[in-house]
Parts: sequence; structure tokens; C-alpha cells
Amino acid sequence: MWTLIKNLAASGTTILLTTQYMDEADYLADWIVVIDEGRVIAEGDANSLKARVGSDHVDLVISKNSSFSAAQQAVDGARMQSDPEQRVLTIAAAMGRPPSSGFCSVCRTPRSKSKAFPCAANAR
Repeated sequence: MWTLIKNLAASGTTILLTTQYMDEADYLADWIVVIDEGRVIAEGDANSLKARVGSDHVDLVISKNSSFSAAQQAVDGARMQSDPEQRVLTIAAAMGRPPSSGFCSVCRTPRSKSKAFPCAANAR
């Protein structure tokens, strides 16, 4: 499907695409508009949006046969968040806080504050 859409756009066809996935928008769109609760909260090309809010990170999934606490101690640092229930350690690159279920992956605010800090990633 992505190839078809990309080919139509390359031939000059204007396409309005709705998606929940940034990777899809990144690949297919020249211009992205993020809407949350009916309001535009961000717009631009993929690179400018990612430069404003993006953060590279690595998720380490710890095997049930391994010690989660030992893994956590081995990589513990200011840029790490852990989810013991899912057995996942998330380590962020130097810019930004790692995304987790407790923090918005776009604006890095607590999801519990989504009304105070509206963001597309907090959309329910």
C-alpha cells in the first residue's frame, strides 16, 4: 500500500492521509499536521517535527530467565526508565527523556497531565 501511495504522490496527486503512526507519516508525507482533540498542535515536515520533539532510544527486553534487577543495575543512569512488569529497560540518547507508559513520547510530560499539556501522543 505504501508503494502505491508514494507513486501516486510522486505523479502529482494530492493525498490526504490519516494515520496513528509517525513512521507511516514520515515515509509518505511531505507535510504533517498533528491534531489532538480537534486542535492542530504541531505541523511541519517530518524532519522539523522530529528535531523539535524526537529522541532516539533503545528498549532492552530482559528474558524471564535473567535477573531484571541485575540488568537494571548494570545500565542504571539518569537517561534510563524501567518497566519491571514488562521487563523492559528504556535508555534515551543524550537529548530527551526516554518514552515510557508514564510519559508522553512527544512532549515528555506525564500522561496524567495530558489536559494541561495537550499532545497527540496523549490522545485517548
